[in-house]
Amino acid sequence: PEPCPELDALRAQIKGGWPKTAKSLPPVVKAYFAVRDELSVQDVKVFRGPHRLIVPVALRYQLVTLAHETHQGVVRTKQRLRDLYWWPGMDSCVEDFISTCTTCRSHDKTARTYPAPLQPVPLPDGPWQKVGIDVVGPFEMATWDCRYAVTLTDYYTKWPEVAFMPTVTTAAVTAFLTSIFSRFGNPTEIVSDNGTQFTSK
Repeated sequence: PEPCPELDALRAQIKGGWPKTAKSLPPVVKAYFAVRDELSVQDVKVFRGPHRLIVPVALRYQLVTLAHETHQGVVRTKQRLRDLYWWPGMDSCVEDFISTCTTCRSHDKTARTYPAPLQPVPLPDGPWQKVGIDVVGPFEMATWDCRYAVTLTDYYTKWPEVAFMPTVTTAAVTAFLTSIFSRFGNPTEIVSDNGTQFTSK
């Protein structure tokens, strides 16, 4: 995957320990100081809290775009992102993006306080019973080998697993799932968007 200097510096800071004040921190890390006690490194991924992935800088715009693809307005777009992701200034990114969305402006969705209700998804009885798989991308600004992200999320714990790949094929998705299931076991149910990568025999 494409290196992210901001996350590289953040990982190093988390592993090395935080100072008492933010004054001595590198500029790219200062924005994380207020939430430093919530940050953790797992493999190469950085999380805020138990399951909110901190997104590399190069992928943030694309994630906002995808979260807003149904044009449900500022509040709902923020909610979709907050379930799984976080980065400093994420709310402002959403607000700035939607303020330039011609579709939302024509329907005045930035000002709405009564978005259409979402259909509730029944919560499973325990972890790793029901998982959802999704493909995000292509990311136009990413290097060729991480133009797509395949995500697998546990409905109960919200735990995410993410793999970046140049193209999304049945073989690549199968390898991704096999590596996860070998660690956690097979879930009872997998929910997908029925893309060809998930329906191939």
